[in-house]
Amino acid sequence: MPRIGMTLTRDRIDAPMALQFGKAKWLAVLDDDGRTQFVRNLGMSGRWVAEALAAAGVTDVVAPAMGENAFKRLSLAGVRVWKGELRVAAADLAREMVDGRLPPIDEPEDDPYADLDA
Repeated sequence: MPRIGMTLTRDRIDAPMALQFGKAKWLAVLDDDGRTQFVRNLGMSGRWVAEALAAAGVTDVVAPAMGENAFKRLSLAGVRVWKGELRVAAADLAREMVDGRLPPIDEPEDDPYADLDA
């Protein structure tokens, strides 16, 4: 089973993903046994978040979009990246990913939310 990383707006499993990957307030690591660990985003950058999730041993990351630095770091660590919809709870996105219902992010993309507040 995968170990899934996400960036969230709050430290709750029912919280939605953050608008911007690197600016999220919280990182979540969801284990296949149902446990979730929450980590405060101290770096406030995509690079820091990617390194923190890789160090936590995630196999997969769900994000609305991902920039080049974060994508490279995760790819080098062998982490797969999946596109998740905003406003969907983390627990639901994790189920969708496990069920194969999320499309992969195969290359970095411009952040469509860069001009919005995170």
